[in-house]
Amino acid sequence: MTDRRRDDAPDTPRGRWAAAPWVAVALAAVWIALAVHLAIAASDARKDAEASAREAGSVSRAESSAAEESASRAERFAIAASDARKAAESSAQEAALVSRAESSAAAESASRAERFAVAASGSAGAAAASASRAEGSVAAVARSADDAAFEAARAGGTAGAYRRYLRSHPRGAYAKLAQAFVDGAFRDCSHCPLMTVVPSGIFTMGSPEVEEGREGDEEPQHSVRIGSPFAVGVYEVTRSEFGRFVWSTNRAMGNSCRTWENGEWNDRSNRSWLKPGFSQGNSHPVVCVSWEDARAYAQWLSGKTGEDYRLLSESEWEYVARAGTATRYWWGDALSSQCRYANGADVSSGLPGGYVDCDDGYPRTSPVGSFGANAFGLHDVHG
Repeated sequence: MTDRRRDDAPDTPRGRWAAAPWVAVALAAVWIALAVHLAIAASDARKDAEASAREAGSVSRAESSAAEESASRAERFAIAASDARKAAESSAQEAALVSRAESSAAAESASRAERFAVAASGSAGAAAASASRAEGSVAAVARSADDAAFEAARAGGTAGAYRRYLRSHPRGAYAKLAQAFVDGAFRDCSHCPLMTVVPSGIFTMGSPEVEEGREGDEEPQHSVRIGSPFAVGVYEVTRSEFGRFVWSTNRAMGNSCRTWENGEWNDRSNRSWLKPGFSQGNSHPVVCVSWEDARAYAQWLSGKTGEDYRLLSESEWEYVARAGTATRYWWGDALSSQCRYANGADVSSGLPGGYVDCDDGYPRTSPVGSFGANAFGLHDVHG
């Protein structure tokens, strides 16, 4: 019979260790080998760590030394920057002090200069006032001498007397008038009317009660003094001269005029200074012109020439028309002589009644200057 307890012995504790003693030895060897290996690895790791530590220490010391050197340089730079900032602040303070001192000095200099300028201005003003007074005195003396010289020339009344005035006062206030007396006539511009100077004088204005054809507004007769010479047009203003004014100013002249047509006087449309209802040339006197138009023309001449052009007053006109005479006309009392001296109503005009029994050759207007001049050298003051 089989002993079954012996077969089951390894299952008991004693049996397990008793049955495999070599396993324990092997395990012990393994552990020993592992321990040795781990010890060697630990030693190598320690050596590596020590070497790394030494290297790290060396690097750390080098880096620390470099950091210390950088810190030292930074500190030195900071100290230098601080010193530079302090020096700049000191310079700025000094500059501010200098600037304030210079500003104060400049303000004082400006104040002194202003005081000197005010004083100089006052002196200059006083000097200018003195000079102005002196100049005014000199000018007054010169004007007085000029007036006296021209009065002497006018008293002489000859071309020679006016030449003497011009020699002594070539730029006198009356030089232009004196020259006109010498030359006889003048124009202020190429398209201005021809002018002549008439002398001052005294005349009787109006007509006597016994004069033929006398009108009620010609009385009473009275004496009028023309105190100074003045220039007046030698002829009537021509179409050409007046046209320069109209075209230069674009003046609206209207489109109607009172004309003699079909045997009667009427205000008619489509009539103007350019179309008066009969034929005219540029040298004919301008017609269909109002008093306002004539005054505007004179003002335009003033602007063009710088001279004082105006319309004659009633007394001035009668003075120049009479030209020193006291008769009905400047040529005398005879109306029958009209055709030799004026373009008036004659047999060729076709006007009803009151015409002269002669023919002057011009049924309507005539070129200016076609008839003789009066004693002042003026044409066409009648007719």
